[in-house]
Amino acid sequence: MKKIIISGALLAAGLVGVTYYMGQQAKQSYLDWLSQVSTNSELQASNSDYQSGLFSASATTHLRVKEPKLAQILSEHGLPTVLELQHHFQFLPWQASARTQPVWRGQAKSLKALFGDSATPAVANYTLSLLGGAKLDLRMDMLQWRSGNDSLRLFPLDLQVTGQGKARHAQLNWNGLEWQQAANRLVLSGFKFDSQGSSQRQCRAQLGTMTLNQGNTFISLNGLQVDSQVLEHGNDIDRNSQWRADDAKYNADRFSQLALDLQMKNWNQRQLADTLREMLIVLTDRQDDGADFLHSFTELLSKGGEIHFDNLKLVASNGELSGQGYLKLKAGKVDSLSQFMAQSEGEVQLSVP
Repeated sequence: MKKIIISGALLAAGLVGVTYYMGQQAKQSYLDWLSQVSTNSELQASNSDYQSGLFSASATTHLRVKEPKLAQILSEHGLPTVLELQHHFQFLPWQASARTQPVWRGQAKSLKALFGDSATPAVANYTLSLLGGAKLDLRMDMLQWRSGNDSLRLFPLDLQVTGQGKARHAQLNWNGLEWQQAANRLVLSGFKFDSQGSSQRQCRAQLGTMTLNQGNTFISLNGLQVDSQVLEHGNDIDRNSQWRADDAKYNADRFSQLALDLQMKNWNQRQLADTLREMLIVLTDRQDDGADFLHSFTELLSKGGEIHFDNLKLVASNGELSGQGYLKLKAGKVDSLSQFMAQSEGEVQLSVP
């Protein structure tokens, strides 16, 4: 009996020790996440309250938009620039889990109203196993926003990320969006994304349909699929991608097939992200004069890089277009067309059989 009691006590102590260890691992993962968000996004993440016990814990995260122009756009449209998240952790000997939801108070009340009557419009569940495996499930309900003649509908999405060590597998299913600005309208539907790997990864993006009406221009695309191989090295990124679409339409012209192989080499990751952000601002803010986008794009070119395209194929009822080409840019200041031409080398070959 004595041995049984001692064995039971040792087992209980071991389970408590492992549970405490899982709690510490969960806390470190949370702190690492705060650092990653602040470093790799337009948000500043900070913790104001982490309360931990043996079997559970809670934390509060404040997310703040740190990019001034983006914060101004959100404020002008009555959207929050600060969001509070509440995390609830549970610790077991074999795993730690967390449930995260926004706190709908302060500025966030205006955001909550965009989700209609949904009781839990956005929720994320995270699990960390004793053996180091991790899993994230995130769900967001439909969001509807309107301001004057501008409107946006974001349809539901589900994101799942699993990982073991440095390996990651992400899957996104998104029903799409509908954006309207005066007479301009963009609709995306049936978007899926799958990514495996870390600094070197394989990606596949699929889009069921895209339609764009802008002034007198109409563009549509059906059955788009993009397969990419991505390699991150230092501050730069290489991306090889194969673009395929079932059919496309530009105003009255219809194309039965679209194909393109695109290779990007040695492009600065941070500057590329900044340029894409500024381009998005130009597209969504009619008051933006595009000066910041032009500056960011010029900075991207000054860091150098290469673009190669091959196997271009565009099939129409009255003919076919094929082609290939490349552009190489040396690193250096680019603030004029003459400097751009002096630092670049390229060639484009197009043919109409």
